Amino acid sequence: MNNHARDRGSALPIVLVITLVLSLVVVNITSYVSADLRYSRVTADRAARLAAADAVMNYGVDQLKLRNAACLLGGGGGTPLPGLSAGLNGATTTVTCQRVGGGIGDIQAWAAVMTGEGLSNSEYLLSTQSGNSLAKTLGGPVYMARATPGAFSLGPTVKIKDGPLYNYDSTCATPVTPASLPSQLVFEPNLIYGPICTTVAWYTLFGDPTVPNLTPSASFPAQTSSSFVLNGTCHVFSPGVYTTMPDLGNNAYFKSGNYYFLNVSFDVISSTVTAGYADPAGLGPREIANTACDAAHDADIQPPATAGATFFLGGTSYIRIEQNGTLEIDLRKQGTNYVSIHALCDTATSALWCDQTGVSGTPSTLTAKSTNAVVYVDPGNQKQLITHGLLYAPSGRLEFGNATSTAQQKMLGGLVVSRLVLQSSASASNFEIAVATSPIDVTVLLTATATKNGTTTIQSVIDYRPYQADIKLRLAITSWRVT
Repeated sequence: MNNHARDRGSALPIVLVITLVLSLVVVNITSYVSADLRYSRVTADRAARLAAADAVMNYGVDQLKLRNAACLLGGGGGTPLPGLSAGLNGATTTVTCQRVGGGIGDIQAWAAVMTGEGLSNSEYLLSTQSGNSLAKTLGGPVYMARATPGAFSLGPTVKIKDGPLYNYDSTCATPVTPASLPSQLVFEPNLIYGPICTTVAWYTLFGDPTVPNLTPSASFPAQTSSSFVLNGTCHVFSPGVYTTMPDLGNNAYFKSGNYYFLNVSFDVISSTVTAGYADPAGLGPREIANTACDAAHDADIQPPATAGATFFLGGTSYIRIEQNGTLEIDLRKQGTNYVSIHALCDTATSALWCDQTGVSGTPSTLTAKSTNAVVYVDPGNQKQLITHGLLYAPSGRLEFGNATSTAQQKMLGGLVVSRLVLQSSASASNFEIAVATSPIDVTVLLTATATKNGTTTIQSVIDYRPYQADIKLRLAITSWRVT
């Protein structure tokens, strides 16, 4: 038998072995390539998610700097920030903001809140009346129970500066746009701020400021109109319960503390009145000089926790500034808010938002449509009102009358009213409604998420100071965590 005969039939097994080996190699290469492609896709998706989450986190930080963060609305669980309807890098993105600490109250971050309590949908919440064309400035975020055409009755321009307009709607199905607002309502800067719809009612967002026990006692006595001590020519009053109008004289000083006025027409006529010691470390100097009462003020030195005064209004009480009348009230801390004037609410008729259960005091009977406003400044010369803390009268009305160029009308701690009426002022610089300027901080948690074949989350803890005038000083990032 020759060699050819011996080799016959061996080629097929060799070919099969080679084919098997090559197949295994190809399979392994294919598996490797497939795994590499999958890993590349995972890596690409992870990179896309990280970039998207980082972008929306920076968006959230910018919103905080602009005082445009929904977390200022308070509440727990994290509130989504507006403006992120479109995804990034093919990922679905969200950023939420949640207050997690700090001493600021829910209300104190707002220049003006108009609740519309007691008003129908056809009745206005915000009004400006003619006289001159100077704009009225609301300096900070504004909340309105509605922003329909009937909510406004505007003559002179109202400028919302350094904040958005949050307007309530139960569904926000048809959000308000700048074009649908009155032409006399403007935003500054107009490329940054504008209307934002919220489905959360005002009374869910803003709880009542804390109210102390207003029952007369040895430390909180009943007072009469003549319950003052003369310090030179200054009438000096002590905290307590007043059922008659105090005798203000030409100059008066109300010492730091709580004052409860029950059925009192608090008319300031031909008198300069100062209330509460102003802590110079936190608040700066008073706006209006009251030289005759400087000695009384200096003798009333108080630490920040007990400085300032709050006027609580019950029954038919109101405050009216009339001819040659001046009233300046420094803020006093009540719980987490700093308050100058507080019209008491009624738990029986306002159960949704009146949190004052168990607190002694007669509710205010004044409404948005009452003959008397809760606070009213007469038109004309030398009628001045300045509050450094919050004005809280959610079912009442604040009304500023026409004022000359020398008169000051300022609500420097914000306000919560049902209706706001702003007549003309001959000086734009002497009129101001703005958020509080007290050095109080808040800690917020920003959470940015991006979802694309998985989820990437960035959480950042931020020390927030919304009242800083310099935008670069409004926050400091203390942590940045990626998961």
